[in-house]
Amino acid sequence: MAWRMPGICPDAVLYIRLGKAIEAGQFQEALGQIRFNIYPFILSYLHQFGLSWETAGAAWGVVISSCTVLPLFGWIRRAFSRQVAIASCILYAIHSGLIRWSVEILRDSTFWFLLVVSLYLLWRAVTELRWVWYFAAGTAIALACLTRFEGMVLFVPLVAWSWWRCREGNGFHGQAGKPDVPLSLGRLVAAGLICASIYPLSLMIVNTIWFRGQTTDLVRTEPVVLAQDWARESITGQRAVEKQGRIDLLAPLPLWKMVQRFVTGLFKGCTPLYLVMIVGGIAAWHGLPVRGSGMGFQPVEFDAGRMPTLLRSSYRALAYAAMLILAAIWVHLYWSHEAGPRYFFPIVLMAAPLAGWGLLQISAAVADRVRIHHSPQTALLAGAAPLTIMFVVNLSVAWGGDLRTREATVDLGHWVQKYYGSTAKMLGPDGITQVVNYYAQGTCESFPETSSAATVVNLIDRLRPDIVLLLTDRRGSPGDELSDCVAAQGFEAVAPACFPGGCERLQVLVQRTPNGGRTQSINVVDGTRSVSATLKGDKPRS
Repeated sequence: MAWRMPGICPDAVLYIRLGKAIEAGQFQEALGQIRFNIYPFILSYLHQFGLSWETAGAAWGVVISSCTVLPLFGWIRRAFSRQVAIASCILYAIHSGLIRWSVEILRDSTFWFLLVVSLYLLWRAVTELRWVWYFAAGTAIALACLTRFEGMVLFVPLVAWSWWRCREGNGFHGQAGKPDVPLSLGRLVAAGLICASIYPLSLMIVNTIWFRGQTTDLVRTEPVVLAQDWARESITGQRAVEKQGRIDLLAPLPLWKMVQRFVTGLFKGCTPLYLVMIVGGIAAWHGLPVRGSGMGFQPVEFDAGRMPTLLRSSYRALAYAAMLILAAIWVHLYWSHEAGPRYFFPIVLMAAPLAGWGLLQISAAVADRVRIHHSPQTALLAGAAPLTIMFVVNLSVAWGGDLRTREATVDLGHWVQKYYGSTAKMLGPDGITQVVNYYAQGTCESFPETSSAATVVNLIDRLRPDIVLLLTDRRGSPGDELSDCVAAQGFEAVAPACFPGGCERLQVLVQRTPNGGRTQSINVVDGTRSVSATLKGDKPRS
C-alpha cells in the first residue's frame, strides 16, 4: 500500500513544514498550530538520515503501526486470555483504517502505538503495583498527550483502574491463574500521583531547558476553548465570540446534517463489520457465551463464565474514555464541519478485546452450525469464514480509495509549477489546495469547502490569487453559483485536458492577464464555448 500510494495527504503538508522548521532550528515556528509535538521531531530526525520527507513519513507510519500489535497483544493477554489477544490482534491487522492510514504522513499511527503502550503499562502498574511500571506508564501517557490531544483521556483509566483496584483489595487477580498481588494503599496513591505528574513535569522541563522559560505556549488549548464556546452556545442559544482563526467562515450546520456526518465518520472509522464483532463481545460480556463449539474456542475462562469485578470496571473506564473522544469529535464537527474517520480509530483500539471476543463467539457459532452435518475440518473452515470475509472487505475498501484523484492532484501541482514556478499564488478549498501547492512550490490560501460564494469572492478581492481551485463533485461543494462568481472576478476555467491526467474533482480557474506582458497561451473553457486565455509568468520549463 505504501508503494502504491501517490503523493501525500493534506495533513502531511503541515507536518513536513514543521519538520523543516525544526531542522532549520526555528523551534518557535515549529510550535505552529499543533504546539509542542513529538511527531515533527521524528520526521526531522529520519530526514537527517538521508530519507526524503515522503519516504521518512511513510516508512515510520508502517513500522510504528505494525509495532502496535505487540503491546496490544500483551495488554489483552494479561487482561483476558491468549485466544482473545490473538483474535483482537488479527482484527487490528486487517482493519481497513490501519491499512489505509498507516502509510500516510500522519501522527495518528504514532499515537495509536503510544495509546496501546499506555494501556498495557497502566494495566501492569495497577495489577502489579511496581514503581517502574507506573513511571513507564506516565512517560507513555506524556508522549501520547504530546502527539494528539486525545491522549488526555488516558488519565481516565489511570484514575478509574486505581480506584477499582483499591476496592478489590487483596482479592484481585491480575491475570487468570496468577496469584494475588498484595495491596498497599499508600503505594497505590503515591505511584498514581507520580504517574499523573510526569506529563506536566515534562512540559516544565522542556520549557525551562529548551525554551529557557520564554514560552508557555506548548500545549494546544484550542480544543478546550472550542468546547467551552460550544457548551455556551448549546446552553444559551447565542453565538459565541469567534476566537479560532477562520471559524467565522463556517455557518452552523443543521443538527440532522451533523448527525449524518458523525454517523458516517463512525462507520467509516470503525467499519460495520468491526462493530458487529464488538456487539458479539458485548453479548458475551453480559453472560451470553456460545457453548460447545467443538473447535476449542473458550474465549475467557472465568469463574461462573463472567468477568471479575475489575475487568468489568476496567471496561467501564475505557467506555468513559471513548465517550470523551466521541464528545470531542462532536465539538470539532460543530466548528469545522468535519468528523474524519481517523478520529474514531482510538475507540477501535480500546474496544479491541470486545471485538476479539466477539469474533471468537461468532466463529464458534458458525462452526457449531456446520459441524452438525459436516466434518470437524469443514467446521474449522466455517469458523474462519467471518475473519475471511472481514479481510476481503477491509482490503478492498483500503485498496479502492481515492488514489486516482490523488494522482491527478499531484499532476496538477506539477502543472502549476511548470507554468508559474515559485510565483504561483493559489486559492482553493482546505486540504486539496495545500497538496497542490506543495508540488507547485508556490504560496496558497484556503477556505472551508462549505464557505459561501460571498466569502470566497471577498478572499479573491483581498488576496488577488493567480489560480482559484473549486471542488465540483463532492457533496456540499459550492457549485455553479460560486463558479460564476469567481468568473466574474476575471477568471477563466481551464480545460482538464490542458494538464496531465486531468482532475475530475477540481475546476481550475486562472486569472486573465492584461496584454503586454510575457505570457503563455493555453486553451480554456468558459461555459460551453472555447476561448483563449493566458497564463502569467515565464514560459514553461522543459
